[in-house]
Amino acid sequence: NQQVMDLLGITDPADVIGHTDEKIFDAATTAAIRDNDHRVLQHSEKMEMEEVNTAKATGITKIFWSVKIPLRNANGTVSGLCGISTDISDSKAREEQIHYLSNYDSLTGLPNRELLHERAKRALAIAKASGNPVALLCIDLNRFKLINESLGHSFGDLVLKQIAQRLTRELHLDTT
Repeated sequence: NQQVMDLLGITDPADVIGHTDEKIFDAATTAAIRDNDHRVLQHSEKMEMEEVNTAKATGITKIFWSVKIPLRNANGTVSGLCGISTDISDSKAREEQIHYLSNYDSLTGLPNRELLHERAKRALAIAKASGNPVALLCIDLNRFKLINESLGHSFGDLVLKQIAQRLTRELHLDTT
């Protein structure tokens, strides 16, 4: 329908009418749609799930909350399915942004104190269970207050960003 075409960035109805999912979606999306539809049609399952769909023609990826239910004919056998999908892409992006802001320093992009504490506890537990050593390196920036006071907070922020970038690069840190 037109709304689905709009959501996927498809403008010409000829690009979808009479075509299978392979023409419209990438291979991973097509396989997931087929699997979910098969479960509804063959096993009469009601499906409620997130679906990540990528339109082949545009490369646009959207996240949908989808509900698919079996449709039954007069004698009770499944004759089709009804699917309703709601685009939750913006909501998921906001959720990821909130998660990021609550776990990472907005200036440096490094894990904040709470995430560091959580990861340190986990590393210590793993080290204790495995008998392997673990180390935590603490770095103190001597006279950093002097940088902020003499050159300004914006320069101090640049110094912190540069240090974070260098540590991340040199130590091959995965900050996620």
